[in-house]
Amino acid sequence: MIDSDQFDRTAKLLVDRDGKTIEEAETELHSAVLQVDVGNDWPHIAGSEAAVLTAINTGRRAFGAVHVRLANDAEVTSGWARGRQLSEAIVSVGGTLCDLHRVEHPTAVIGSPSVPIGRVVIYATWSRWTGGVVDNPAKRLDEREGTALSGALAGAIAVSECFQNTFVSPAAGRRSAGLSLWDPAMPWQDERALGPAMTYLPDALWLAGLGHLGQAYCWVLGGLEYPESRRPRVVLQDIDHISKSNIATSLLAEAGDIGKPKTRLIASKLETLGFNTHIVERLFDGDTKRQPEEPGLILSGFDNLHSRRAMGAARFELIVDAGLAIQHDRFLSVITHSFRNGFDEQVEFLDGGEEAPLALGPGYEAEIVARVSNGVPEGEARCGVIELAGKAVAASFVGAFAACLVLAEAIRPLHGGPSFSVIGADLGYLGGTDRTKNNEQSVPRLGYIRRLV
Repeated sequence: MIDSDQFDRTAKLLVDRDGKTIEEAETELHSAVLQVDVGNDWPHIAGSEAAVLTAINTGRRAFGAVHVRLANDAEVTSGWARGRQLSEAIVSVGGTLCDLHRVEHPTAVIGSPSVPIGRVVIYATWSRWTGGVVDNPAKRLDEREGTALSGALAGAIAVSECFQNTFVSPAAGRRSAGLSLWDPAMPWQDERALGPAMTYLPDALWLAGLGHLGQAYCWVLGGLEYPESRRPRVVLQDIDHISKSNIATSLLAEAGDIGKPKTRLIASKLETLGFNTHIVERLFDGDTKRQPEEPGLILSGFDNLHSRRAMGAARFELIVDAGLAIQHDRFLSVITHSFRNGFDEQVEFLDGGEEAPLALGPGYEAEIVARVSNGVPEGEARCGVIELAGKAVAASFVGAFAACLVLAEAIRPLHGGPSFSVIGADLGYLGGTDRTKNNEQSVPRLGYIRRLV
């Protein structure tokens, strides 16, 4: 039987949409190349390390390879690569250093390199709470006021534009696209959308569900500018182990980690940053109750409604959840929900009812024929393909983008900013991002750590 935990969920886009077989889809995806061009001014741009490493980490999971031209090597001063040379950090997250780029591949630019080339050339740019891309370097924001959060956002959007240009739409990579984490419905290059200076970061978090989304939360969190003397306390909850399919989408998982418990893998990585971690290896269900001394903030990366509903009565002061669309024509969509002091599980995250039987597309039917011709019984082949067809299309950069929205929802209240009960965004058209303000008067009593600037 086909093991759905072995299949690249990003390649599934080409199976669902184009009718390719699994082998054809993976071959096409893994032959694609992303180019990242890093200018010699990156050490003087706040948040550049997060932008560079997020672009490479997400890019090498969505493309077959990421070729990085680095004009100036220097020591990284914050985040995942603190104390290492940027060149070493680039290689550690899967990038390949090179001296020359080629005109046939898309290029994401960070900083001000000399004469970047590519099939499309897109410039990542960010400042304070805002990040995005522009096709004209003269339209870049004032990146001297950037943060690791907005830098990570810009890096994820840059990879999204290059991926869309390669596999979705030729218009992507030839336009400006961005988002304000201070107010996602506001035009992102508006001065008001930049928000105030970011001063505070959460001092304690509960992260539940450590797959695609949960690891993206951890990746962005680990890149934030916490002072070396004060790092946050983090509770990590999951019951699963790393599988092969996780490698394409989960930002802290590598091939050598297959079979490891997700909680322990992520705890070990966060502890290298000095984070104080606590592990919970049990289902998040109706019996899960947060104790007074535990973090009052929970970030949900669940892929099931049962665990989402259980958060309502679990005594958290602030709940932030993200959901990703699973269909191939909506895989760029993200929706976040935020709740203060719980919610009624009879109202929120209700089951949509029984789904209609899944109709297999031509790619899946071709896969069944190929398996049968190789000696697999037809019933077994069809059963395995049906299971695979029901899995979600997913892309690493979408998770990183969602993580920035979720972390911003946790950080914004620390600055007296607005809270949004719902945010709906689509990386295919960020100009259509919508949000609903939370009208609750209560303010969560969350502790903070002053951000290192």
